[in-house]
Amino acid sequence: MGIRRLFSLAALTAALIVTAPVLSAQPDGGGHFEIEVDTTLFNPCTHENVMLHGTLRGRVQVTGNPQQGFHVRGMVHAHHVTGTGETSGAQYRGSGQARFHGMITTLPGSVEVMARFHLNRQGHGGNARGTARLLVTVDAMGHPTVTVLNVDLDCRRGLTPEASH
Repeated sequence: MGIRRLFSLAALTAALIVTAPVLSAQPDGGGHFEIEVDTTLFNPCTHENVMLHGTLRGRVQVTGNPQQGFHVRGMVHAHHVTGTGETSGAQYRGSGQARFHGMITTLPGSVEVMARFHLNRQGHGGNARGTARLLVTVDAMGHPTVTVLNVDLDCRRGLTPEASH
């Protein structure tokens, strides 16, 4: 039960949805979390599968009270995710950082958020934009767990690493 809040680094164009394995992590005492990535996604910009591995890193914080609700704030970045094109052998590197915010009215509860990133291919062209759909679940004690529900890649011509903010 929660309000869905979406935050993005860039507007999403038509996306090809690829379901990734469900990955989750509980943050440490400082709210930092790491989610190991080991999956293959189709890059519609190059028409090839990309084997991705590495770590999504982020931070999540829960504040609030039962009378006014609970704010869930955080960020996630893909700088430690790399990949290899199955057909071309080209190297890929994740970049970009997304901040997210949502509200939960009662604990336990959850909120779904989106985190956008870039998947940059070595050389010219073939850069893709990724969207990770995350579920932040908060238990009755206020401890969050972050789960990756799925990841989409879409193709937008002219996308450059500099477009990531």
